[in-house]
Amino acid sequence: MGGKNILQFSDNSPINSTDFLGLWIISRTNKKRAEAISECGDTIKMLSNIIGLDSDHYGNWLGVKFGDIPKTEIEEINPGQTFLIPNTVIAAWGGNCGGMGKLYVSWDFNINYLNDLGFHVDEINYSGNKIEENSLGVFLEKSTKDKVVHGLYFWGHGNTTALYNAQDGRLVRNGNLKLAYKLAACFIFACESNPQKSMLSSGSPGSIWFGTPVGEIYKPYPNRVPEFLLESHIKYKEQGTRSFNPYEVISW
Repeated sequence: MGGKNILQFSDNSPINSTDFLGLWIISRTNKKRAEAISECGDTIKMLSNIIGLDSDHYGNWLGVKFGDIPKTEIEEINPGQTFLIPNTVIAAWGGNCGGMGKLYVSWDFNINYLNDLGFHVDEINYSGNKIEENSLGVFLEKSTKDKVVHGLYFWGHGNTTALYNAQDGRLVRNGNLKLAYKLAACFIFACESNPQKSMLSSGSPGSIWFGTPVGEIYKPYPNRVPEFLLESHIKYKEQGTRSFNPYEVISW
């Protein structure tokens, strides 16, 4: 039949794609990297502002499937070029009480929520006495070099200089992390984790950070349960994620 295709903006797939603010078609389908398809007038700076990554270092996180890497972040891109962007959230558990601890802080619920948003979740257990020094830091460095990691979801312990597991194994040391690019979304449930922000977070428009101020001992009290839920920190359609309503058509 003739007439306007109201789903054309999302590649005929409103479940897997969003057209945030009428720009860039972003398709997060639980793979390590997601596709971002340019429309008329799009730039890498616009894309980075949507997904929360740093446009100044876009060459370190942007890949290309069809087309060429733009020479600058403000260069207008021809419509229909397909780029690859990081789509992996590292879910690192360094907390107490194993499965019971995870149940108490809604760990599995949050993993499922990240999956629903379209992210690929790399879930890693960092509890135990045999964890190597800076093991999470090393994994983050490798994941940024591979251009796959979008964010970090961490439960464990911390202070102003490092993140630890429940057995005091140091997982990330402040000042000792060499990321290829900083992350778009960080949810760090640990004591005094805010000093890690400059080390982990891009700080770009669209980026998301949750941490704990210096001097605060973070304890999972029952009155904090809503705070544990990642849906309190990142919503559907933010950072180019999927819509909760698969039948929603975004007007422009």
